[in-house]
Amino acid sequence: MPPPPRCVICHDDLGDANHPYSTICGHLCCEDCTTFHFSFDGVTPCPFCRSPIKRDQVFRLYFDFNTEGEESSGPSEEDVEKRAGLVALVKACRQAVDGPSNSSVDGKEIEVKLEAVEDALGSFNDSDHATRSLLKSLGCVLSEIRSKQQQLSVARDADAQKAELDRLSRKYKQKLSKVEKELQRTRHLLNETLQESAQAQEVLQAKLDTTRGQLETTTRLVNTRDDDLEDLRKDRESLKISNLRYKKKYYALKQHVAEMKRKTDREPDDTLMIIDNE
Repeated sequence: MPPPPRCVICHDDLGDANHPYSTICGHLCCEDCTTFHFSFDGVTPCPFCRSPIKRDQVFRLYFDFNTEGEESSGPSEEDVEKRAGLVALVKACRQAVDGPSNSSVDGKEIEVKLEAVEDALGSFNDSDHATRSLLKSLGCVLSEIRSKQQQLSVARDADAQKAELDRLSRKYKQKLSKVEKELQRTRHLLNETLQESAQAQEVLQAKLDTTRGQLETTTRLVNTRDDDLEDLRKDRESLKISNLRYKKKYYALKQHVAEMKRKTDREPDDTLMIIDNE
């Protein structure tokens, strides 16, 4: 029986108690070393060949280490060719998913490659120990690839939503720019209107002051005329009183003259009599 594989970092034997993990470059590590060495985000160099490895490019292998008493005649040439083709398909799938241009991977291309891998899995003879182990590993790879495909689909949806949000953002920015221009124009017109209103208010204030002065002058004239009218009224009353007084004197003189005339008519004139006697 061949010796069990070893971890390339700590050189411990890999088995059921020490689960093996493989990088995309094909080197095996134990679970503890994998957790420690590939625990950082971003790219970490492979501890054996220094190839750049991402955390999601390290996956667990499922080997059947209970091989005591089993005889293996070794894989046939046909199985070796199928296994090589299957490994090439898995590597192509991983390059399509984890490559530098993974954001532009077509989902249909991944589906075609997955179908090819599943067809190859169905054509293997699972009686061989190595084949069973490889089938388990490839099942894990398929699961990871499908998960990555779902993530890519979600990422594409997110990119579409982001593009739509960017479009709406540009649209509303344009509207906001127009509103700001209209607001600036309105503010300018408002300032001009306020200036014109201030000038008109100054003119009205000047007219109001002039009108107030004219009103005060008119009020003084009216008060003066009222005083003159009061004096005229007093003079009129005085004239009325004087008129009545003179009327009384006139009537008294008239009566006196009338009495004198009557007396003159009744008594002969002594002067005339003297003249007649001579």
